[in-house]
Amino acid sequence: MKPSLGLFALVLSMVGLVAAEPPPLLPVETFFKNPEFTNVSFSPDGKSIALLQSIDNRMNIVVLDLEKMEKRLLTRYKEQNITFYQWVGDEHLAFWADDDGDEFFGMFAIKRDGTGYRELSGTLKSQRARGRVNVGSMAFLSRIEGDDGYILVERYSRPGKNGDVCRVNLKSGHVTVQQFNPGNITQWLTDRRGVVRIGVATDKDGVKVLHRPTNDAPWETLDARGLSDPEWQPLGFDGDDRTLFIATSDGRATRAVYRYDTVTRRREDEPVCADGTYDAGSLIYSRSLRQVVGIHYEADKPRTQWLDPRFAQYQRTVDAAMPDTLNEIREATPDGRTLLVHASSDREPGVYYVMDLERRKISEVAVTRPWIDPERMGRMQPVNFAARDGLPLHGYLTLPAGREPRQLPLVLLVHGGPYGIRDTWGFDREIQFLANRGFAVLQVNFRGSGGYGPAFEAAGYQKWGLEMQDDLTDAVRWAIAQGVADPRRVVIMGASYGGYAVMAGLAFTPELYCAGINIVGATGIRDFLRDRHDRPDYMDAVFAERWGDLKRDRERLERTSADNFMAQVRAPVFMAYGENDPRVPVEHGKRYRDALKQAGKPFELFIEDEEGHGFRKEQNTVELYRKIEDFLRRHVPRE
Repeated sequence: MKPSLGLFALVLSMVGLVAAEPPPLLPVETFFKNPEFTNVSFSPDGKSIALLQSIDNRMNIVVLDLEKMEKRLLTRYKEQNITFYQWVGDEHLAFWADDDGDEFFGMFAIKRDGTGYRELSGTLKSQRARGRVNVGSMAFLSRIEGDDGYILVERYSRPGKNGDVCRVNLKSGHVTVQQFNPGNITQWLTDRRGVVRIGVATDKDGVKVLHRPTNDAPWETLDARGLSDPEWQPLGFDGDDRTLFIATSDGRATRAVYRYDTVTRRREDEPVCADGTYDAGSLIYSRSLRQVVGIHYEADKPRTQWLDPRFAQYQRTVDAAMPDTLNEIREATPDGRTLLVHASSDREPGVYYVMDLERRKISEVAVTRPWIDPERMGRMQPVNFAARDGLPLHGYLTLPAGREPRQLPLVLLVHGGPYGIRDTWGFDREIQFLANRGFAVLQVNFRGSGGYGPAFEAAGYQKWGLEMQDDLTDAVRWAIAQGVADPRRVVIMGASYGGYAVMAGLAFTPELYCAGINIVGATGIRDFLRDRHDRPDYMDAVFAERWGDLKRDRERLERTSADNFMAQVRAPVFMAYGENDPRVPVEHGKRYRDALKQAGKPFELFIEDEEGHGFRKEQNTVELYRKIEDFLRRHVPRE
């Protein structure tokens, strides 16, 4: 494979940036204890700020009154982390938590003064404790304009079934079904007033985007196409509740964002946001201006295309004040006078600021991980190279601080998914932990990854263990050819699909790796397809297209299921699984264990009873990476 001269020049240019001495080894807790603060957001009226704060090693909700400058702790969870919260009115917040990683998220509500706590759906454990499990789970859909006492949610009454739209009384918890799901609606979308206007219907024959102008009007079809056709995805309404923003790749290699008039049913000819390499992404809506003001998307680094010149000027002002960070304008207060800004980088975990536009003043609100010294962190650089068949691949190389970027031990870190997911630029605690231990870390967005257009994603369909795995092999060989990686000291590491890729890499290219780390990895598509009992019937066609069919593709599935080839493994492997994992059941790890044991291969298996698909509790995460550190120390050769 031909080396990339662009990266070679980049690596040489970074030699001059190497510090005189590598930073000291930092404690595992430095990277994996909970952030002090995260998820900062304005209340709808702009008078308060909410955030998640680590209290007794669990993430809880805190509200800061901006007028009185008083802080109030709203929740005191000691066993669970609050995973996510959402302002659902001027006075109310909703939040979600599950039990030990089972991903059956209960939904709860509380007022910003700490009163009015209400369990709206509850976790599976709490429902069982009351002798009922028919409530299901809820996901927030929309506020209702002019009525802060109610919200719209999607309620999922049974696993694998799509949700009905329900109206929830935040005070009493009473639930009223507003729009029954006929069974095939996979996405509901409201306008800015909280009226359900869009339904995306998916079945084995294709996808239809349905629309209605009011709650009482009949549904009509805006767009219809087959499952393999370029998608036509509704993103959200503009403030006029007539203009719909859509993402589509019609006539393009990548997805672009367009305005669509729901009255005339015409799409504008020119996109409002498009890139020749990367898919355009999510909308940024201003409540003060009542319009979409920008489009955010992931390129080599995160980018925002501002549609409103005022916000473009705000961005220039913020960037001039903080030139060393990526500065994202997250929200504005309803009066438009104050902005919430998140500043971060590959080495800075994140700092939240409020920007007073009238006073032209930027004030710090919360530091995500104040104990992290950016100067001791590794730099993450975008890279690109060609796969063996010529397909362009993009990724990131993080080099450890204070070390010459030559002949370093390398970790190939493989993302999960795999389809539609991609690695992105920014601070990553796992990567920085590895860099602090002296490893270069290479990530590659292999074929099948999202963000590079539908054709690139489709190139990975039915390619587990085949071309998708070749892309990873090619990435390692490229890093070796660049002189960055020591070929004797290459580790493959990943979670979920990435865990499968670890086991496949150890089995199919055993000469390439000195060790492997598999976190909640599937054994192969064969078992993945067998274990997915909760998906709707119409998804069978999607799974057959992307993953394969158990009968039709039996030979390929057996040939690429890594557990069939553990006798070929040479390097030791560390495996970690959560007992409550609903996506990759712990049995996958036990299958690997049995196959490795039968083949007489070295392995370590760690199963955590209180975790699911990945580790989220602070003490369990710290323990996991202590074990990983010990495993690497024992099995990666010294220089």
